[in-house]
Amino acid sequence: MTEMSNPVTAIMFLANENDRTREAYSSHKPTHICFICRQEAVRLATKLIEEHGIERGHYLVLTIPNQHPIPIARVFYQAYFWAAERTEAGAPIRFLADVKPSQDLQILTTLASFFGLDIRGVAEPLPESGDEYIGEILGLGILRYVVDEFNVHRYDSAARMIQQTLSKTNTLRLRSLLRALEFLAEGYRDWQNFQYLTAKKSLQASLNLLSEIERDTKAVKPFRESIATNAQFLERVLGETRGISNISPCLLVDLFLNGLRSLETRDCVDSVVRLYRCAEGCMKFRVSSLESRASRAKKRTRRKKELDLIQSYRLLVKREDSWVRKLEYNEIKDIMFCRNYSMLAHGLRAIEFDEAVSISQKVKKLLESLLLEESVRLEDLQRKGWHTVLSYELLQRLF
Repeated sequence: MTEMSNPVTAIMFLANENDRTREAYSSHKPTHICFICRQEAVRLATKLIEEHGIERGHYLVLTIPNQHPIPIARVFYQAYFWAAERTEAGAPIRFLADVKPSQDLQILTTLASFFGLDIRGVAEPLPESGDEYIGEILGLGILRYVVDEFNVHRYDSAARMIQQTLSKTNTLRLRSLLRALEFLAEGYRDWQNFQYLTAKKSLQASLNLLSEIERDTKAVKPFRESIATNAQFLERVLGETRGISNISPCLLVDLFLNGLRSLETRDCVDSVVRLYRCAEGCMKFRVSSLESRASRAKKRTRRKKELDLIQSYRLLVKREDSWVRKLEYNEIKDIMFCRNYSMLAHGLRAIEFDEAVSISQKVKKLLESLLLEESVRLEDLQRKGWHTVLSYELLQRLF
């Protein structure tokens, strides 16, 4: 009889062919299982798969290459993330073993405990201060979580995870890498919140640390260069706007990218509000450009009243602007109405994902046409301004 009827996902450690694992497997009967094996126990895993008729795709067999903690940790993380993808939300992953205490079992159990696995039938985990490698093996796993959070723009969460790991390791190289990632996450977080000056300082601090790491390994060079490209774009935003005191093409592109990042996290209302600000900025930039030319030619006094998206559009139409004639009024109206009737503006509407995607496409069309008037290609600036994506494989090589 199974211990419980709910689906169970498990990671099972096999040390040798004589392990008392048949009873353990039968008592839990996991729907998905990953076997972590010493080399001499691989045949036992094969027997269990055949005896219980475990279907392909419902099992994974991994081998521990040696007794060093770092390779063992890498195998555990591969098993854990495989199991996590096959586990129902909120359901625990079980860690099973019925073997004599050993160093590899202690390391695996420590990691299982740290990640909240339901541990059955094994020795107590290592105390975090009891092994010189514990900070490193925990750091290796945290990096995977950092990558996952970072690449969906949850920069604050990634920074907090890094801070937790920094307190557990004394290895200089790992600390330097984690600090560089912490500065980068904080910089992107501030950038997303339009705190450009603090973001610039954090990105520079990250680049300084990565430059030091690059002296030991050239693998970090493409990663550092992509961040440097971001930093140069941010510098250009600050320079063109004189410290964000006026609208510029780079600032408009950054507003657009900012809205796209919110859209990627499916924060639709927030995305539309940011995208609307980009569209409104496009109109204001065009009005300002026309007024600057008129002011130079006729010494006209600049208008003081701030105009919204539709008011700016109508003013440009009244002045017979060549650019505004290329635009579709209904699309401009859609952008404004979607924002105005949302919960973050003047209305009570929720915004569905498909609607937010449609607004992003209309704003992109508007922005592209304005930039062409300035002899600027959106793709060029978008590539420079889009936040760098982390690679777990690269970070492992730097570990």
